[in-house]
Parts: sequence; C-alpha cells; structure tokens
Amino acid sequence: MIDKHITHIIPKPNPMPPSNKISQAAITLFTQHGQNFTLDQLAQKAQTSRATLYRRIGSKQSLLNSLNHQGLITLDQQSDVKTRIMQATRKIVANHGFINCTMEQIAAEAGLGIATLYRHYAEKENLLRAFTSQLKAGISASDFSLAADLSMEDGINNLVKLMLSFIHTNKDIVKILFFSNPNERKYVSNIRDASTSTFKRIAQYLQQLQAQNKIRSDIKVEDLVTSLMGQLIQFALTAPLNLNRELDIERDAKLITKIFCQGVK
Repeated sequence: MIDKHITHIIPKPNPMPPSNKISQAAITLFTQHGQNFTLDQLAQKAQTSRATLYRRIGSKQSLLNSLNHQGLITLDQQSDVKTRIMQATRKIVANHGFINCTMEQIAAEAGLGIATLYRHYAEKENLLRAFTSQLKAGISASDFSLAADLSMEDGINNLVKLMLSFIHTNKDIVKILFFSNPNERKYVSNIRDASTSTFKRIAQYLQQLQAQNKIRSDIKVEDLVTSLMGQLIQFALTAPLNLNRELDIERDAKLITKIFCQGVK
C-alpha cells in the first residue's frame, strides 16, 4: 500500500553549464548591441561573476571569435544592422518626409529597439545625414556613360534607357529629389549635388551633339535637358501612377527618343 504522505518529487533540471549560459548571453547581447556590450553586462546576463567569465572565456574578443567560428554570430553583423537602418530610413523618409519621420518609426521598420538605433545614431539629424550621404554616393556611382561614337538616335536611346531604368528602380529617391517639401531643402541638397553632376554630364553630351550640328543650336542646352527629363519623369512616374500605363523601358525609350530627336533636329 502506498503511503499517502510520500510525495513524488520531480527532479529539477540541471542548470545550463556556465560556458553555455555565457555563450547564449553573449549571442543575445551581440544581437542587441553588436560588439559594444561590456563584460559587466555579460556577467549580469549570464548570471555569473566576472571571475567566472575570465576563467571560461579569457576575453570578450576570444568569446566572440569562438562564436563566429561556430557560425553562431557573424562579426560583421553590425554592418548588417546599419544596412537595415538605412533601408528602413529610406522607406520611412519616402512615406513621411525628412521632417515628419521619427526615430521610433525607423526603429520599428528596421526591426530594432529604439535604444539600439540611438546607439548607432545619437540623434535623428546624424541618421539623416548618414542616409543622404549614402544616397549621394549611390547616385554618383550610377553608370550613365555616354558613347560618343554612336549616332544621335542610338546615343539618345541608350541614355534614355539608362535614365528610365534608374528612375524606375529608385522611384522613392526621385520623388524625394523632385517633389520634397521646400522646408526639407537642407536634407535634399546633399543628394541633389550628385544628381546635378548627372545632369551636367547629360548637358555636356547634348552640347557635343550641337557642336557636331546634330542638334539645333538655337535651343539652349538647359532647355534640352529639361525637356528630356520631363519626358523621363512622365513616362517612369506619372503615367504608371495616373494613367495606369506600365513602364516598358525598351518600348518607351524608343518613343521618347523619337519624340525628342524629331523636336531638336
């Protein structure tokens, strides 16, 4: 007969070995802070002492190197976090503008805690400055090479295809450049520096065509650039939005080239 006073005791699970607890704590802290967490934070997270940390891991860098070698973390993960922040900033700025966007919106879009965002960028102005600098570098690196040995029609057609492709791929940025709030000029000016250099290259190309008597010389180059850019914006942005007309780069490049060339010969 079973004694009713005997209680069946379920064994309590053994605690995680300190090395595993330390590793798990380090992975969590690395995800939140990159490599910027302290040994005190690690000791607290792992519920152990600093003396135990030193015995187990030697140094924080040794632990990170070991976790990286095991594939549990990637030491360039911080750059991945910054990429997420830049992508989130781009989306939020495109939707809300530079002035109205908030750090909270950007952190949420990036899937990060607000504290993590502030650790990378102490204030919104710093983040927006980094964002516009990155955009400027991206626009400057875009390949708008113009071949001088082509016929006028082929050269213009190649240029139009390049520009249509760029505008289509970067609709959000183009909208910021051309349709942003005038009060946001200080943010946009940094990006426009790069786009201005692109316009200058196009203007120089059209000047060459004028010098070769392939384009009417009585039309100012800046008017030619304005006319061409207007068509590009209409075909790549306005028509798909307002006329439900999908952009076809090959087809529309030929049409824009035909309209432009007929008007300037």
